Amino acid sequence: MSNLTWKDSNPTSKEFDDIYFSTEDGLAETGYVFIDGNNLKKRWENNNSDFTIIETGFGTGLNFFSAYDLWLKLNINATLNFISIERYPLESEDIKKAISVYGEFSETLDKFLAHYPSANINLNKCKLTILFEDILTALPKIVTKADAWFLDGFAPAKNPQMWCDQLYNTMSVKTSKKGTFSTFTSAGIVRRSLIENGFDVKKIKGYGKKREMLKGVLIS
Repeated sequence: MSNLTWKDSNPTSKEFDDIYFSTEDGLAETGYVFIDGNNLKKRWENNNSDFTIIETGFGTGLNFFSAYDLWLKLNINATLNFISIERYPLESEDIKKAISVYGEFSETLDKFLAHYPSANINLNKCKLTILFEDILTALPKIVTKADAWFLDGFAPAKNPQMWCDQLYNTMSVKTSKKGTFSTFTSAGIVRRSLIENGFDVKKIKGYGKKREMLKGVLIS
């Protein structure tokens, strides 16, 4: 399990000496980087097809709760498949502390915590799968293709094991046609690796104090 320190409701990983989400507004950051970065609202409107998100780093689950909340609000008659890789899972109480400040997620949070840390959690119109292991062993187990990737595994400089060649190679073959990605980082090594693996990568303004971030789409 992950070791944390807390400042109010903002958790920091002791393993990686890095924050789980923005201390300015974690939910707004998730919306900007991952929801808007993958253009999910527009893609999901008037959509009745299953959709798969693959995430590197479940953390507090904030990205999941945000995406699932939007899925439900759009009343999509299909299943959201959310697959997340997490080597250092948080305790239930830590997730509850981090997410309970967002009242709009309270019902889903209660249902989630009733099953966590199960690796497979079925919710209304959603199948959540959390692979509690290292990314190198988790990636080969994923057989479905991602319609969107949430690349959120702490800063590359602090967690280089997550930002590995196998991740980019997997993305090149396990991304659906015109599938997308987004990430908080703008690190050059991440940008170059994604380009080399068939993605059109754009560098855009980051959230809050973060100067830049990356997003893109598979083109080959």
